[in-house]
Amino acid sequence: MKYLPFFTYLFMFCIFASLANAVRTTTTISAVANPQSAHKVARIINSGEHRIGGGVFFDGTTTFVLEDGDSKFRLNSRELQLEYSSGSVFLLYKGVRYNYDMHAELVCPLSKFTLREANLAYSIPSDRSDLGTELLSNMGLVPVGRTGSWIAREFLENELPFLLFGMDFAEVTPLPDHLELQIRNEVNKLTDGVIGGLTAEWDSYVNTDSMSNITTYLVRSSTEVEIAGVPLRFYWRQLSDQKTQVVRVEAYSQKLGSTKLTEFSSLDKTLMQDLSTVNLLVASTQFNQIDYVSAYQSAALFKTLHALDSSNFLEFSVDACQ
Repeated sequence: MKYLPFFTYLFMFCIFASLANAVRTTTTISAVANPQSAHKVARIINSGEHRIGGGVFFDGTTTFVLEDGDSKFRLNSRELQLEYSSGSVFLLYKGVRYNYDMHAELVCPLSKFTLREANLAYSIPSDRSDLGTELLSNMGLVPVGRTGSWIAREFLENELPFLLFGMDFAEVTPLPDHLELQIRNEVNKLTDGVIGGLTAEWDSYVNTDSMSNITTYLVRSSTEVEIAGVPLRFYWRQLSDQKTQVVRVEAYSQKLGSTKLTEFSSLDKTLMQDLSTVNLLVASTQFNQIDYVSAYQSAALFKTLHALDSSNFLEFSVDACQ
């Protein structure tokens, strides 16, 4: 294990605050973004997915740290395994089980989504052409509700469509000017954004953790898993030559609205009867910012561990979906 004197670069000046759940916040907003990952956002734009996927992209990964009192050690991710047991998610490290608190209703659908190696979970597409519709279908999304929404097929059950809708419209906060400018410049210099057949009907934004610093902590004292990091929102416009330009970048707010994840059993089901006619906006107000941040963190955790050990992840998914 390698000792981290207090992390590197963006983490050097961070003081993390842990809530009574698996979501950590940081007092330094500049710690949330990694400009060196600009190529991942550029891929979304250069593929044209931003024009049909103006919504929720699960595209992040996480690093792992063992927290032992005041000491923090970077972990070899390949020594970690996921386990699902008695309705709970655990990370196993050197014989110790660390409990991870996430929405129980999200575990199975998100694991299937991850196994499919999908990225786009929710969208209100700004391209409404037949080609755009075909591409969304090919990406595993289906149309729902009265808002022009498309949702990945794995998330149609329970009340997950309303969670995803809320994630698309989650609260954001500005980045420091110098960091925001650096991110925009890094992304824009890598993009051409000219995609044949796809034309945006309006300028929009993409929520994605592609450039987010997400860190998963295994807390030895409590044997709990806590995750820090939030997605970013990339506002873009279509230029007269059909190219795309990122014009502003913000981060999901860390004012989480609650110290606990929303219990799905507490939701008002009368607002959520029929996906074909339901008002997603009204129904989604039952969730809090903490739910949106946690879902992104869970997706990054799953994506990383699937890439590291696909066999273990498949076994985890089978157990979770029984």
